Amino acid sequence: MTPKFDETELRRSLRLLNSVLIRVLKIQGKADLADRVEQLQKSHASMLRDHHPSRRQQLLEALDGLDAESTGEVIRVFNHYFSLLNIAEESFYLRQRRRQAEQGGHYWPGSFHDTLLMLKERGVQADQLQQLLDQLLYLPVMTAHPTEAKRRTVKGALRNVFVSQEALTNGRLRGYFRKEAIERLQSQIQLLWKTDEVRLRGMGVADEIDTGLFYFPLSLFRATARVYRNFERSLRDVYGEAAADQIRVPSFLRYGSWIGGDRDGNPNVTPETTALAIRLQARTILQEYLQRLDQLHGQLSHSWGFCELSPEFRESLDHDRAELGSAVADLERPFLQEPYRHKLVLMKFRVQRSLRRIERLIAGENEPPDNLAYASAAEFLQDLRIIDGSLRSHSDADIAGQELHDLIRLAETFGFHLMQLDVRQESGRHSEAVADLFQVTLGIDYAAMNETERLKLLGETIAAPGGLLFDRSRLQPQTRDTLAVFETMARMRREIGGECFDKYVISMTHHASHVLEVML
Repeated sequence: MTPKFDETELRRSLRLLNSVLIRVLKIQGKADLADRVEQLQKSHASMLRDHHPSRRQQLLEALDGLDAESTGEVIRVFNHYFSLLNIAEESFYLRQRRRQAEQGGHYWPGSFHDTLLMLKERGVQADQLQQLLDQLLYLPVMTAHPTEAKRRTVKGALRNVFVSQEALTNGRLRGYFRKEAIERLQSQIQLLWKTDEVRLRGMGVADEIDTGLFYFPLSLFRATARVYRNFERSLRDVYGEAAADQIRVPSFLRYGSWIGGDRDGNPNVTPETTALAIRLQARTILQEYLQRLDQLHGQLSHSWGFCELSPEFRESLDHDRAELGSAVADLERPFLQEPYRHKLVLMKFRVQRSLRRIERLIAGENEPPDNLAYASAAEFLQDLRIIDGSLRSHSDADIAGQELHDLIRLAETFGFHLMQLDVRQESGRHSEAVADLFQVTLGIDYAAMNETERLKLLGETIAAPGGLLFDRSRLQPQTRDTLAVFETMARMRREIGGECFDKYVISMTHHASHVLEVML
């Protein structure tokens, strides 16, 4: 039976947040504003409670009596109030779900547990479930809009309020500790009040990219690893340990983005911003890997004398030492008797080299490939799996199933690219570029052709060995810019990996020739 929760706790949290907001206003010398807001809140509550037209009229008259400056201040307070209301609700429903799990009740509709239970009740066996899971893909896509007003600073401040408010929901917090938690919450709301909510300038593409990446180190990396753990736990709970041991939950999460790739109608999205988006994404995930390798390095303190390492691990460690040579002599010396720490310090060195190259490319430097860095995310993932296999080979599966397991999940999910970028361009740009190419190379007036003639010419040119050779200097600037997008995509694939890009979207596609033009 699903546990029932009344909303008394939610109302109590909201009252606390509102009282702290009012207190902040008074501290900041806004006592009149605080009184005005409280009066409006009471009038609104009376209107909702009594359902009498006079109450509504009283509220409207109170609002009409405000001058322009007072109206602006009241709006700003209520903007913060509703942000705090959202925080209280999110916190409440999060705790509600936790309690459902803790008390053994039915999980919410659509949860892993609920879905697996439904499949089992319908007779789906373990082998059939594996087939279903192998087809599973969930791909949320990050997007942005230049009218997005809320600043990253404000989002961070609201998160701090959420964390502080969550601490206060701990019923065991008493006395000094509760007072300290309320003071911390008050300081966060006070900072929020002193912070401009809206940017003083419009967002550029670089700002949009930065905003899209903001959530990954903040919460998405942890949440992604937790999603897989929750799925695995639900699988054991519903199908049992024996069946769960035979089922592999694939890394079915992938992330996509349009930020820095959607150039349809946005002249600010250039080939350079597309390259910047890919490189900033790579930097974000490499920084996360370094932090997690540090954590593993602190944990996997096995000594040579207390474990029988797998042959594959020994071979991998010897190979790394031979490849990296004197470059890591000082780094590895303290860990020669601790094989996993030894391996991890070499892995960290290689990731640092990858990150250093990315940072130099972001800075505009011409940085050649680094032979000491990882050549691909697949190499990094393989090293993690080798450690995992070796740990399991000497009865340390429980250790392998903790932080290392999470890092493997992240590497399978994010690679070195973090997100797959979709690139979008309007079909007319392709048609104009192709017309310019044919005019310069073959003297053909592509623009004057009908659809049938275009398809014939495009098909023959695509099939011809060697493709279409052209002198770039003779092309129109807009044509060179269109071609530069494809050149950037090819360069980023070589630089970061083939997974950098997902779809190339042709907007305003009306004819088959619009697709073939891109293939040319």
